[in-house]
Amino acid sequence: MDVRVQLPLVGDVTVSTAVSAAGGNRIAFMDVRVTQGELIPPVKALLDRALEEPVPLRNIPEGLHLRSVTTTKSGISARFTGKAVTFQPSSSSA
Repeated sequence: MDVRVQLPLVGDVTVSTAVSAAGGNRIAFMDVRVTQGELIPPVKALLDRALEEPVPLRNIPEGLHLRSVTTTKSGISARFTGKAVTFQPSSSSA
């Protein structure tokens, strides 16, 4: 997955990473590297720290388990499995 961002004082930077499903309904980012542009050391350290631990997904109904994660042109696609899962409308849509 490639992410391009505009950073103050640095300009355009493109970062590439692989994604995978991690236990506990989390997404892991691996092999993070800059493919275009350059990160100053403090920003690179901040990025490394932010992505060193898998990121937990929020608001996943109880009983669903993240099985796989893939990247698409529009973002990330996640596949789940589960048994006896109950879906309820959130308070904002009720």
